[in-house]
Amino acid sequence: DILGIYFVQPLNASRGTSVVYQRKYSEFTRFCETDVDFDKAFDGVDLFHVSGISFALSESSRALGFRLLEEANMRGIPVSFDFNYRAKLWSVDEARPMLVKAASYADILLASSLDLSTFLQADREEVLQRFPRCKVLSIRDRKATSQSEHVVTVQLVTPSGEANVAPTAFAVSETIGGGDAYGGCLLHALLSGADLSYAARFATAGFILKHQQEGDTFWANADEISALAERL
Repeated sequence: DILGIYFVQPLNASRGTSVVYQRKYSEFTRFCETDVDFDKAFDGVDLFHVSGISFALSESSRALGFRLLEEANMRGIPVSFDFNYRAKLWSVDEARPMLVKAASYADILLASSLDLSTFLQADREEVLQRFPRCKVLSIRDRKATSQSEHVVTVQLVTPSGEANVAPTAFAVSETIGGGDAYGGCLLHALLSGADLSYAARFATAGFILKHQQEGDTFWANADEISALAERL
């Protein structure tokens, strides 16, 4: 059995971070519908989250991803979907129909402005019209102003309102894992009943803190994240 792994060459003055994936023939690429007891998998589940990477790995992974989305919808379990596009795994043309289909199942949709224009070919208002299941659209954009400083902007949009985090500069010492930290913090806040404004700030705080922690594991606790969120 082979687990997917990746190798990272950290950024330096002359180039950005380089990541090499070794996923082919891993267990996750061979995972399929017959491997899952769906009743057990969804027992006690409050929300099902899936990443666009799952639809890129293999045909069986893709089929399982859509089956899981269907099973979640059938059981009335909310779904969150993060585009998480990786150009090293597939092309935009290959990805677009799969990611659009996956997005149609989502109650919470995590994207960037580039995701909306590239894959959905729509602005934020059109997304909410075209995907009526979507209750929260998260748009997170990051711009690198230098090797050691980035700027993040966040919008949370719902059918009845929105919350925004103005462009915020932050120090960067690690470039891996920020998107996952953001998504995890956003879902935590929403599932905890936070209002939209606080959820936006809490998720942004997690995103910023992860960029200041070495490695791909986010280890800040809720109090640390909240302390920064209160200052945003």
